[in-house]
Amino acid sequence: MDTLSIGKLAAAAGVGVDTVRFVRRAKALGFSLQEVGELLRLNDGGGRRSSVRALAEHRLAQIERRLAELSRLRKTLRHLVHHCRGDGPLDGCPIIEAVLSDEPAN
Repeated sequence: MDTLSIGKLAAAAGVGVDTVRFVRRAKALGFSLQEVGELLRLNDGGGRRSSVRALAEHRLAQIERRLAELSRLRKTLRHLVHHCRGDGPLDGCPIIEAVLSDEPAN
């Protein structure tokens, strides 16, 4: 698979190298492509810091909700793994029972 340099990618997209770097850094911070587009519009259009901050606060809140969800999942799965002997028949396996349960995972 051929890889493009930042310069070639920027030329192919009709944007500057700095724009490609901005997009790459923004993606690394967790911004979606739509959010990156909004950041670029704000930057190009003389936007306000308050708008940029609001966008970042919204993204941070999404990330924090996802981290809380992942933490709950880790705790539940850790509990299930701890209570599964790892040998014997599947009957009574806490992991299988949790998967087949109608109750939502904690």
